[in-house]
Amino acid sequence: MRGLYGDFGTMPLRDLIVYLGNRRVSGILNLENETTRKQITLVSGNVVNASSNAPREYLGQFLINLGHITEDQFNKAYETQQETKIFLGRILVMIGAVKEETVNQVLSLKVRETLLEAFRWEKGSFAFEADKPVPDLQGLELNVPLLDVHKEGEFRDTAWDAIRGAFPKGNCLL
Repeated sequence: MRGLYGDFGTMPLRDLIVYLGNRRVSGILNLENETTRKQITLVSGNVVNASSNAPREYLGQFLINLGHITEDQFNKAYETQQETKIFLGRILVMIGAVKEETVNQVLSLKVRETLLEAFRWEKGSFAFEADKPVPDLQGLELNVPLLDVHKEGEFRDTAWDAIRGAFPKGNCLL
């Protein structure tokens, strides 16, 4: 497969993920809607990296939100990253702010959430380019199977349908 291009009206992201996952493809998947752009790096049907222009999907934000680092630790590591071009997670491990295992767990969560958030997009476009070289991610050992992400998306859809069924008007205070 050289490439695949389209929009979510023609092929929803969940169908695209199954298609790419079953074919165990390698390449770059670009997703775009009105305001958000995401780039998913795939190797043999596994997500090995995911980036987004949405600040809530940055690794540093995940680490702060989960209570693993403070904003001050993030700011210092971010400054170092800008100067050295070393991955933020690697810097945080080197300065002792978090363990490598924690960074790997949070990266796995970040990758899943970056892709799953796009499952809700009704409008937007995708471009999968198999002929683009996959960047060397220097020591990043992340492999999230596309088909596992799809299963999680299906589970979430079922759960949200049940919640909406129990609270159809959405004006209930919990």
